[in-house]
Amino acid sequence: MGTKVARSLYKIIDLSRHQNTFVLYNQLKSNETLSRDQLTELNWTKLKTFLEYAYKNVPYYNREFQKLGLVPEDINNFEDFLSIPVLTKEKLRNITNDLISRERNLKYTKAKTSGSTGIPLKFLKDNLSFSYSQAAMYRGHSWFNVSIGEKEAMLWGIPVSLKGRIITSSKDIILNRFREKDFNLSSDVLSDFYNRCLHRKPAYLMGYTSMIYQFAKFLEDKAIDGSRLNLKFVKFTSENISPIQRELIENVFKCPVSGEYGA
Repeated sequence: MGTKVARSLYKIIDLSRHQNTFVLYNQLKSNETLSRDQLTELNWTKLKTFLEYAYKNVPYYNREFQKLGLVPEDINNFEDFLSIPVLTKEKLRNITNDLISRERNLKYTKAKTSGSTGIPLKFLKDNLSFSYSQAAMYRGHSWFNVSIGEKEAMLWGIPVSLKGRIITSSKDIILNRFREKDFNLSSDVLSDFYNRCLHRKPAYLMGYTSMIYQFAKFLEDKAIDGSRLNLKFVKFTSENISPIQRELIENVFKCPVSGEYGA
């Protein structure tokens, strides 16, 4: 699928889900031209709006503010903000319902972290949050000259069940991406993946650190030129990367290597 077709299809899906990823993407890109003072002011304005919303609509934060004898108007600088208790993963797991906004008209999707620092964390995201995370991801891609809709190669694994494979394959087609054919990265699987990359010409490679490293090591051991893929960058996620892994990946593909973690 071409980049323009993929981008248009993504816009249609975005609109059908009542999301605004492209609008937010343009906003985030425009923020790059702001000065440090302007960014600080924008940060503070958004933080104040967020605190006021949480106090009014989220039971947990309303209760915490009352315990402290505070209202959002009492938070006048970043030092004041530090008086609000930090929300830990353990606490989040125990009070999930109390963190749901009273605005019941909001549409939520279930999400979870990869668990790179321990146990995966499950949580809810509304459409605005999802759109912001997508927009931020695509802005990160733009720093490597990758546009929304450009082809992505994935080393991510595939579901075991037939139903899961069908769903994943459908998503991959829509999002203009492809992945290895088997989670077991044998020499045959890695060789096939390399040849598919040569043929399909992805703009970048994305995946688990360990799988990308295994792919790069395979190419090095077989004296296969990874630079022939002409990748704009390699994006690792879900696992930390060591200096040795980063150096090998950069040397094999001759392109920047960048990490992405959810927040």
